[in-house]
Amino acid sequence: MSEVNRVDLSGLFKSRQKATLAAQELNREYAVHQGTKGEATETSWISLLREYLPNRYAIERAMVVDSNGEASEQIDVVVFDRQYTPFVINYEGLVYVPAESVYAVFEVKQDISKEHIEYASKKFQSVRRLKRTSALITDQTGRTTRKELFEILTGILTLSSSWNPGLGDSFERAIHQSWTEQHGQIHLGCVLSEGGFRVINDNSRLKIETSDPEASLMYFLMSLFKMLQPLGTVPAVEMDKYLKWIE
Repeated sequence: MSEVNRVDLSGLFKSRQKATLAAQELNREYAVHQGTKGEATETSWISLLREYLPNRYAIERAMVVDSNGEASEQIDVVVFDRQYTPFVINYEGLVYVPAESVYAVFEVKQDISKEHIEYASKKFQSVRRLKRTSALITDQTGRTTRKELFEILTGILTLSSSWNPGLGDSFERAIHQSWTEQHGQIHLGCVLSEGGFRVINDNSRLKIETSDPEASLMYFLMSLFKMLQPLGTVPAVEMDKYLKWIE
């Protein structure tokens, strides 16, 4: 009988974590100009998500728009549908994604703090307030249905924390506060040097689950995919609502 090959998944995960942490720290140390530093960090997270999420998901720095012509603030990381998105506009370096196609949005900062959580929450409100359509579609059984809209996932991605302990009571209070703001709640995130986290909403009782620091990256990535899985596909866009802008 041949031997069974075994892989040290824990070691692989920790090695990837160390490499990502080192790259982010290098960016913080040497990208002196704040704008350059922010853009480089966002690009790093976008590349990471493109590497790990299945190809059905597209990831860009973008603005989200709806059929009424309203737009969100610029979002650092937008995870949206690649297969069924009818249009994505790239105009003079700005990417515009229809609201119906969005699965998740993320704010990227160097550290997590009360101020940064409040700032991220307001940006997420600008996305969730947009109108999303859902066109009638015919499924494989021949039934005509309209997919219910799901809640767009939101999160924050940072290198470090401004608190000590990094993900302690002050952090939890700030995350809980985001859930009191209409459309502003934060679902998950990654603080590379401190841990990953996700919010579990059990009958309106919130519990924040966190990982060990050395598992922060993989905990976040697996939690994100776990939360994306039940969403299925995005709703079909009612194209007539957008065609009115052409006609």
